[in-house]
Amino acid sequence: MRFGSFTFPLPRRVPGHLWCAAAIIVAGVGVYLSSFAGVFLYDDLREIVENRGIRSFTSIWSNRPLVTLSLALNYHFGQLNPWGYHLFNLLIHLLGGLTLYGIVRRVLAGQFRSSRAGSAHWYALVIALIWVVHPLQTESVTYIIQRAESMMGLLYLLTIYCVLRSSSSPRPWAWHAAAVAACGLGMCSKPVMITAPVVALLFDWTLITRSIAETLRQRWTLYVGLCGTWLFLIATGTTDLIFQTDPSRRLTAGFGYDGSTPLQYALTQPGVIVHYLKLAIWPRALCLDYDWPLARTAGAVVWPGVLILLMLLATLWSFRARPWLAFLGSSFFLILSPTSSVVPFAHPAFEHRMYLPLAAVITLLILAGGHFLERLHDRFSLPTATTARTGGILALTVVTLFGLATIDRNRDYHSAFDMWADVMIKRPDNPLPYNEIGNMLIDAGKFDMAVGQYQRAVALNPGAYLARTNLANAHLRLGRFDEAVQQCREALRIDPYYHPAHNVLGGALVERGDLDEGIAHLREAVRLQPNDPQSHCNLGRALAIKSGLVESTTKPKQKPNRKPKPAGSVASAAEAQPASQLVNEAIKHLVEAIRLQPDFAPAISYLAVVLSLQGSIDETINRYRDRASGVRLDRVQALAYVICAERFRREGLLEEAIRRYRKARAIDPSLPVVADRLEAASETGAAWTKTVSGGS
Repeated sequence: MRFGSFTFPLPRRVPGHLWCAAAIIVAGVGVYLSSFAGVFLYDDLREIVENRGIRSFTSIWSNRPLVTLSLALNYHFGQLNPWGYHLFNLLIHLLGGLTLYGIVRRVLAGQFRSSRAGSAHWYALVIALIWVVHPLQTESVTYIIQRAESMMGLLYLLTIYCVLRSSSSPRPWAWHAAAVAACGLGMCSKPVMITAPVVALLFDWTLITRSIAETLRQRWTLYVGLCGTWLFLIATGTTDLIFQTDPSRRLTAGFGYDGSTPLQYALTQPGVIVHYLKLAIWPRALCLDYDWPLARTAGAVVWPGVLILLMLLATLWSFRARPWLAFLGSSFFLILSPTSSVVPFAHPAFEHRMYLPLAAVITLLILAGGHFLERLHDRFSLPTATTARTGGILALTVVTLFGLATIDRNRDYHSAFDMWADVMIKRPDNPLPYNEIGNMLIDAGKFDMAVGQYQRAVALNPGAYLARTNLANAHLRLGRFDEAVQQCREALRIDPYYHPAHNVLGGALVERGDLDEGIAHLREAVRLQPNDPQSHCNLGRALAIKSGLVESTTKPKQKPNRKPKPAGSVASAAEAQPASQLVNEAIKHLVEAIRLQPDFAPAISYLAVVLSLQGSIDETINRYRDRASGVRLDRVQALAYVICAERFRREGLLEEAIRRYRKARAIDPSLPVVADRLEAASETGAAWTKTVSGGS
């Protein structure tokens, strides 16, 4: 392959590839050290902080199992310390930069004339450096959960690198096996990897053999193996998500997503791709969430569409004239195609989708820049040293400016509030930042202020059922049950399958006194999301209230009679049976909530209250141990005895209280307050006994 008269002069003493690799590592570490202060943000909360699946290695299988495994490893070694997660992301990014450097260096070294082969080091170094420090990469590196993109990008590059090495190796089968392994792992990282076998074939055809027939003749087994990795997409359930049409799944991608049609989404993407290209050249005003609108006007479709069409035509023309340009253009569009074509996504634009396509853009610009400098050198007879120095200064300037911009962008990730305030400034019509700031205010206990933020989100998007549900939750916290019910009903009108709305509505109805309807909605929440501990906890509490055992404040409705009642003084068996069933079902759901989240304090407290009021604590606990699947219920059992002891102490029955305090201590010695309460009760009991004895 010839790059025209592409002979950018460079100094004869070219540093070795190890020095270049060291420069890439130093630059990457330098600009991303500021990312280590980043916090868990947005999807990080759901996928990491609240994800019980990464607490062990037994439930890592998902549509991205390799990513889930990496999160489980991070949790195993560092729990929820963000530092370790950021370190892993940076290592993946640096390995990607080194792999890109290796690919570009080997390709250019094989294509330049022998007198210029040494310049391949410099071109590869500049391309890899810019790619590593580019601000557009921050969303894939600093935003922890988007490691899915960088992991997929690394494995994509490794697949191409192995294909390249196999073409000149005496034992190509080993490199073929490595390429298939890398491709398979990539499929387990992110479905965008689906295009890797096609891009690898194009790479082989345009840059190695120059003949599609020769490529398939020499390495047909390799491409059969690469295409075979598509089976991983079936095994991980990715294809099921793409073609799923069940509305109860609340889809955010695929042909079942009802937020846009395939045609609407496809017409929107030219504008998105043009925006991506602008950011690649001038990465200003980066935004975590664009809330990109669907293209509905001719201006939003025609001009971006014409530009993208011209780029596609130029790529097709290049297959005959300049195959290297054809590969860069084809790889750019193919890697973007899973998210920028006809498959609808809830978010038409995300910066992390440019993680790997950015390499094609940078490579094209650097090669074009080198060619331009070489033409200036020939036209004006400039000294070789001057031309080389000019090229080096320009490259260093770009790397420095991009690196400083990346450091500055990383600061936005240091605080969730700062990030959402940044989104609010750049996209003021986006309701999401108002919703997220409202969530932070809820966590801080500032419910009135949270209501204002949620109301702003709903005003911007009346169909935002998530914001309406959060607004209802804020009203519920403030005791405004009617307002909470109203917002939840509207949220469920928009999306009848949104289980948090059923959960909040059920809780509000129970607090308002509408127990039957509230329990019905809580049952629906559990049905829609059986792995949500909050829904099970709320349902268990509501059933306990319905049974008459406790009030909504979880206090005894009446003092329990510890003596058996005469047969004639109790309700008939037919009347008593429903209450008993309700209590048993309440215990079942509270135990399930603890099984799903063993440290879930509300469920532990409610279950202990129910057990303390029902009696037969030990018997009931033993009956439900198997249902808890190995989760220790000792703390619940001990807490139930403490609650019983407190009740006896208030009634002046100190011996009964002391006996239950001792029972609680024997079951769980680590339970707080037991030792102090036992000591206080023992001293009071001793003083009371002494007084009574002295008086007699």
